[in-house]
Amino acid sequence: MNKLSHIFTYSLLVVCVLAFNYACTEYDTPAEIADDGTIDTGISTKIHRKVLWINIDGAVGEVVKNSLPADGAIAKMLKNSKYSWAGVSDNRTLSVERNEDPVTWATMLTGVIPEKHSITDDSYTANVEYNPNNPNEKVIHYQNVISYISNNDVNMLSLCVTPWAKLNKNMLNNAKTTITSENDVQTRDVVLNHIVNEDYTFILADFSGMLEAGKSGGFKADNASYVSALKTIDGYIGEFLSAIDARENAFYEDWLIVVTSNHGGSADGRYGGASEVERNTFGLFYYNHYTEKHLNGNRLYGAYFDSQNEYKAVVFDSIGKYYSLGMDAFSMEIIMRMVPRAGRHI
Repeated sequence: MNKLSHIFTYSLLVVCVLAFNYACTEYDTPAEIADDGTIDTGISTKIHRKVLWINIDGAVGEVVKNSLPADGAIAKMLKNSKYSWAGVSDNRTLSVERNEDPVTWATMLTGVIPEKHSITDDSYTANVEYNPNNPNEKVIHYQNVISYISNNDVNMLSLCVTPWAKLNKNMLNNAKTTITSENDVQTRDVVLNHIVNEDYTFILADFSGMLEAGKSGGFKADNASYVSALKTIDGYIGEFLSAIDARENAFYEDWLIVVTSNHGGSADGRYGGASEVERNTFGLFYYNHYTEKHLNGNRLYGAYFDSQNEYKAVVFDSIGKYYSLGMDAFSMEIIMRMVPRAGRHI
């Protein structure tokens, strides 16, 4: 047996002797452990997953991309985010510019397109046609994210703070706490206070400062008020992140931070239409274990049938970017399925 073998055998023997001695030694169990097997430190060691969703009304994706403060919160979040500046809101034209934009809010909250959720106004009630002669007719209603949370676990508390009374009353009423704020400052104060002092699983905060600035001066980068509103909201987001990091139980909490816009707007202050700039949004999903991923897929555009234009198909291509064939007029072949509904002509 060589020297190395002797050393190994001796070491193994020492370990066995120590193990035997410790196995045979009895110790008194401390009372606080003998009681229930744990020490109450006041801090839960179970991982708690939480969501903070921040929506910025009227934030044009491309403008946000090019106007973000370089040292701001959103810019710093990008290295741990999946994000896109080329989002597209619902293709709908509002007969009246409704600040709440119920169609897009319903889409974001339910996760399904307008043709499925059928919500068209600020009642946030599905505009579904029933056949009274068919008692077996199946009608599908889509829950929103707040309903999913409250129905899944009553202990998972939700907080919604937005300036839109109808949205809060008719769509977000299942939340544990719903607050209609008077302005962005109040939204910031309420959300920050609840992050610091309460324990909500899901928080939705909506800011309207960019929308108001865009309506008065245009949804564009050279509107100083529009960009200033973005920088202010970016600062609020930074405060939220700092408050989350300072929470007593922060080490055992996993936070997903979502930042979105519900629609864009035009340079002359319009929104709610079907043009590209009015529909340009963005979405950002931040989690501190993510690696950066910029999602920039190609858009697919189709013909839009305008009921005000004798149901003729209209293609939005004013710059010849998508469908230009080098001529002023051309034809398109479209394969489509028509779904007949009572009282509607095909």
